[in-house]
Amino acid sequence: MKLNSGWLYTILLAAVLYKMLVTAVFSSRSITQERKVTMPPSELPVVIRNAIEQVFPEGQIIAIQKEVEGEDPGRYDVEMRSDGKEYEIEISPEGKVIEIEEKTPAAKIAEAKQGRKWTITRTAR
Repeated sequence: MKLNSGWLYTILLAAVLYKMLVTAVFSSRSITQERKVTMPPSELPVVIRNAIEQVFPEGQIIAIQKEVEGEDPGRYDVEMRSDGKEYEIEISPEGKVIEIEEKTPAAKIAEAKQGRKWTITRTAR
């Protein structure tokens, strides 16, 4: 019995689409959701404290969060105030400053509208 070439293409297309769907579903399950914990400055490791002091020697720490699950576990997000401005600093577990971002008034307005800060805060239990 001879198959019509249209049927063959339809079957192959359906198989390819099925494979793509299965791959997408399983790959999305393997992505770990980011989870951070808030911590007091007194619990900050010395290497992280030194990195902060090198960048902002006279700065005041407002908030600290440590990523415990996600893409970069161990990374610290530190919110600072220095010279009347607020900054967000990302620091690796080894004490390397990854990014410094100044929080602008526009960003503060957007945060207020969203009702949350620049990262999701979850406290350790």
